[in-house]
Parts: sequence; structure tokens; C-alpha cells
Amino acid sequence: MDWRAWHDDHDRPGSELARRLRVVEERIRLVLDARPPGSR
Repeated sequence: MDWRAWHDDHDRPGSELARRLRVVEERIRLVLDARPPGSR
């Protein structure tokens, strides 16, 4: 497997990995935003 190419796909708009990364980032954002103020 070409790991460099695999990582490059994250930066290629519209690629499957770029779309998946956006979904993961959004889910993390939602979880963090739902935490009570001051929580770690």
C-alpha cells in the first residue's frame, strides 16, 4: 500500500477519504460542543 497516496487522498476534495474525514470531524465537534461548560 502506498501510504503517501493514501494520506494525500485526505486533501483531495471529493475523495472518499476527504468525505469520511469531514464526517468524523463533524461528529467530534458535535460531541465536544454538547459537553457542559468547564468539562475536560
